Amino acid sequence: MQHSSVVQILKVNEPRSGIGKNNKEWRMQEAECILLDGDGQVSQVGVLDVPKEMIGNIVPGTYTATFSLAESAGASAAAAKAH
Repeated sequence: MQHSSVVQILKVNEPRSGIGKNNKEWRMQEAECILLDGDGQVSQVGVLDVPKEMIGNIVPGTYTATFSLAESAGASAAAAKAH
């Protein structure tokens, strides 16, 4: 089942990268966001990880985020993609 929410990105932080404990390279970027409810009112404020394929290409603005939740071996996984 897919869900969608309206996310307003206020600030996109600079991408970061490094090498993990297992000598594997990583890259990430975070965005300072507001989650809006169905009436356009602030529901929540927080930080979202930018999807890997969008790192370096996302700008502040208002987006509809579509995501789904799945159970896998007793753990929840979520994927989000901004439109």
